[in-house]
Amino acid sequence: MLELHPRLILLSLALGACVAAAGCSDTPDAEADELDYELFASTRQLGDVDFAALESSDDAGTLAFGSEPPALAGVEIGQVLLAPASPKTPSGLLRVVTGIERNTTSALVVRTAAAPPQVAFKRLHARVRRAAEPNAPAAGFDVSDTSPLGFGGLLRPLVSVAKGKGEREQSYQIIVFDGDGDVATTNDQIAIDATLGGGFTYDLQVDVDWGAIDELPRVVTECLASLVKIIEGEKPSCAIADLVPEAKTTFRVDPFVTLDVTARGAASLAFEKEIEVGTVNLPPVPLGPLVFVPTVDVVAKIEGGASARFEVGARARANVESSVTISSKSAGSPQYSPPRLESYAVDARPPVVDLHASAKAKVGARLNVSLYGVVGPYATASGVAEISAAPLESPCWRLRFAIEADLGVRITSPRLPIIGYVTLADVRTPPLRPIDEEIASGTCVVPPDEPPKAPGSGPTTKAYQSPPFAPWAKDLGGLVDGAFSETGTFLLGGPTLVPTIDGRWTAAGPFALGVHKIDGDGALTWRSSLARPDGQVLRALRSVSTRDAGLMMLIAPPDVAAFVLAKTGQSGALAWARSYSAPNDCVSTASHLVRDARGYLVLGRCSGGEGWLVRVNERGDVVRARTIREAGAVRVEPIASAVSDGETVIAGQVSRPSELEWTFVTRLDGDDRPTASTAFHCPDRIAMQPTTLIPSDAGGVTVAGTANGPGFVARVRRDGSLGFARFPNLGLGVPADFVVSGVAELPTTGMIVAASTRNVSVGDPPSVVLAGLDSGGAPLWSRRYAIAAPAPRALAIPSLALTDDGGVLVTAIAGPENGREGDLFAMKVHAKDGHLGDGTVLTSTPAAVGDYACVMNERAFTPEVTDVAITSSPIALERR
Repeated sequence: MLELHPRLILLSLALGACVAAAGCSDTPDAEADELDYELFASTRQLGDVDFAALESSDDAGTLAFGSEPPALAGVEIGQVLLAPASPKTPSGLLRVVTGIERNTTSALVVRTAAAPPQVAFKRLHARVRRAAEPNAPAAGFDVSDTSPLGFGGLLRPLVSVAKGKGEREQSYQIIVFDGDGDVATTNDQIAIDATLGGGFTYDLQVDVDWGAIDELPRVVTECLASLVKIIEGEKPSCAIADLVPEAKTTFRVDPFVTLDVTARGAASLAFEKEIEVGTVNLPPVPLGPLVFVPTVDVVAKIEGGASARFEVGARARANVESSVTISSKSAGSPQYSPPRLESYAVDARPPVVDLHASAKAKVGARLNVSLYGVVGPYATASGVAEISAAPLESPCWRLRFAIEADLGVRITSPRLPIIGYVTLADVRTPPLRPIDEEIASGTCVVPPDEPPKAPGSGPTTKAYQSPPFAPWAKDLGGLVDGAFSETGTFLLGGPTLVPTIDGRWTAAGPFALGVHKIDGDGALTWRSSLARPDGQVLRALRSVSTRDAGLMMLIAPPDVAAFVLAKTGQSGALAWARSYSAPNDCVSTASHLVRDARGYLVLGRCSGGEGWLVRVNERGDVVRARTIREAGAVRVEPIASAVSDGETVIAGQVSRPSELEWTFVTRLDGDDRPTASTAFHCPDRIAMQPTTLIPSDAGGVTVAGTANGPGFVARVRRDGSLGFARFPNLGLGVPADFVVSGVAELPTTGMIVAASTRNVSVGDPPSVVLAGLDSGGAPLWSRRYAIAAPAPRALAIPSLALTDDGGVLVTAIAGPENGREGDLFAMKVHAKDGHLGDGTVLTSTPAAVGDYACVMNERAFTPEVTDVAITSSPIALERR
C-alpha cells in the first residue's frame, strides 16, 4: 500500500498541479487576463526610481534605503506600500508600514508586514488563466530538507530527482526511513520509486470592492498603525477582518497526470509519516501592479501496520476538473463544484505482501497561487492506495485505489511579530473522492497448522515450543557506565529494550552514555551519544519509537532543568533537542517516557516529594503539565508507565508519615487525570519499589520490581484491584538482593522475568537471573547468567524482549574492566526454558528461585493533580 501511496503521491502531485503536457486542455495565455482596479489615494506605489535607492531587504519585511525615495517622502506608520514585479521585488510588494527609522545621513529603514489587498485597492478585479509545467526544463525543484536517514547528520527522506525523456517527466526516489543509514541495504527501509508526467491549467479570479467609499476609513488606518504596538509585546485591539470588505476568490484547477509508482519495504511497528518532498517554483505571473506566484508542493502521507514485506506498484492516468469560490466574509461556507473525473485508468501490478500487510498512502501535490503571499488559493489532489490482508478471509488481500481532491483559499492579515499571521479566512472543501474502487485482490497460502503473526507481535506457539535459532551471547562494548552494575541495589532506574520499526531494538537506561541499536543476531548496528558543544556527554534514560518512524529519547539534563527530549531518525541522526524546566522550587528528576495515542508522557518527581506528569506532542510542545500528590502522603513518585487496552497506566511509590513505602498503580483518562487507582504493600517488607510495567490481559497490567530483598511481580486488574503478588528470590535477607527489571508475557500462559541478583555473604559479583513464571506468578524454571572469564565480572540491570522466533533477547551491563567504564552485553536464549548452551561469553547454570509468601495489604490510592508551568527551549546538542 505504501507503494501505491507513493504513486498517489505523484498522482496527487500532478492532480494538485496539472502540468500542461500530453492531454491538458487548451493552453491560455496573457491575452486572456483581466484587470480592472482603482487604488486608494493613501496607497504609496513604488517604482524603479524608488527601488534604485533600496540597498537591502529581508524576509521579515525590513527595507533599507540609502536615501529617501520620492514615493516614501513623509511616509507614516500604517500606510500601505505597493510595487509591481521588478528585479529587486520579483514577487511584487504589498506591505503595511509598521516602523520607520531615519538618521542624519538621510538613510531610511522601513519595517513592514504583509497586508491584505483590501487596504490598498478601492476596487479590484483580476483574473489570470495559465498552464503550468512543473516538469518543464525551466521549472526548478527545491528539495524540502530531505536526505538519507544516514550517519552524517542526515535525517529526512532521500529525494532523487531526474529529468525524463522529453523533459516532461520527473523521477523520484523517496526513502521514508532507513534503519542503519546505509541506503544500499534495502531490508530495513520503506522506499518509493515513481515517475510523474502531466500538467494542469488553472483559472484564478480575485475581486475586492469598497463601493462608494473613496478613502480608506480612518478606523482601518488607525488599526494598521496600531500594529506597531505588537512589536512591544501588545496584542492588537482591532480585528482587520471586521473592518474591510470581502475578498472573493474563485479558483478552478483541471489536473492531468500520468505516473508509474512502486512502494516497497518492511516495518515491524505501526507507522504514520507526513513528508514534504519538495517544491516546484513556477515563474511569477505579473498583472499590472499585481504579482501572482504559483508553486507546487509535492507531499505524501504514509501509514500502516507491521508487515514483514510488501511491494506494490501501479501505473495510472487521470484527468480531473474542479473549482471553488470562497469569500473572506463567509469562512467555512465555500461554494464549490465537486471534482469531476473526466478520464481515469489504472493498472495494478501483482503485489508481494505477507499475510498481515496493512498500509495506506495518500500522496500528491498542492498547487498554491498566491497574491503577494496574502490571498492564496490552493488545490490538493492526491492518490490514495490501501492494501490490507486478512489470512483467514477470502480473498485474503485487497488493493484499493482512490483519487482525493480538495480546494481552498487562505486570506491572511499582515505577518505580525509575536503572534504571526491573523487568518481572515482559511477554508477548504471537504475531501472528495471521484473514484474509490478495489483494483486487485487475491488468495494466500496459509500454513495449515497455525497462521503466522504480524511482525513484532511475538512467537507463534510452534516457534515458542521449537525455536529455530541457536542461542548466543555477545559483548557489544558500547557506551555505558558499568559502575551501575556494582552498586548492589540496582535501583538507579530501569533499563529499556525497545523494538524499532526496522526489526531491531534500542537499548538505553540511566547507565547509558548513549543509545545502542542492535539487531536480532546481536550485531551492533550503531551507537550514538548526545553531547553539549563543550563535550559533556548526556545520559540516555529511555527511548521510544515515534509514530513517524523515528526515535524519541529522554535525556538526563546537563543543568538544573527537569529533562531533555531529543528526536532522532532510525539511524540515530539528530533532528532536534529541547530542554524542559520546572518551577525553581521543584528540583526535578525524570524517570520515564512513554508514547501513547495522544503523544508522549514524561514522568518524574520533585525533591519535595511530589511527582509530576508532562504531556508533549510530536513536535515536543508542552500540551499540559501537572504535579501528582496524595493528601497525607509525604512522597508520590511516578516511576514506570505502559499503555494497556488504549489507556495509559502509571506505577510508582507512595508513602505516608510513619508508613512503609507502598506501590501504587493508577490509570489516566484522556486528559491525564487519574481514574482507577490502588496501592498495595507487603507488611513484612520495608519497601516495595516498582521498576517496570507492562500491559496484560483484559486491560490489566503487570508491575514488577523489588521488595527490599526479594523481587516482586504483581497483577493489577483494569478496575484497580490486585490480582496477585508474588516475591521471587534466591534467599531472603539483606545480603541477597533480587531486583526484577524486565518482564514479558509469554504466548501460551505465564511470563518470564529478568532480575539482577547478588549475595554479599558469598562475595560473588552481581549476575543476571531469568525465570519462567506461571499465570499466577509462581516460578517454573530459572537460570543464572554470569561472566566468569577471564575473571569474574559484574553483570546486572537486565532488560528483555520476546522475539518472533521463540527467543528472548536480553541486554545487561557489565562492570568496569581493563580501564573500560563498562560494556553492554546481549544474549538470546530460548524463551521456554532460558537455554543458552555452552561456549559463549556467559556461563549459564540452574538457579533455585523460590517464592516468598505474603498476605498483602491494599488501600485506596487517591491522587490529586494540579497544573504546573513547564517551559521549554532548544538546547544545542551534537551527535558523537
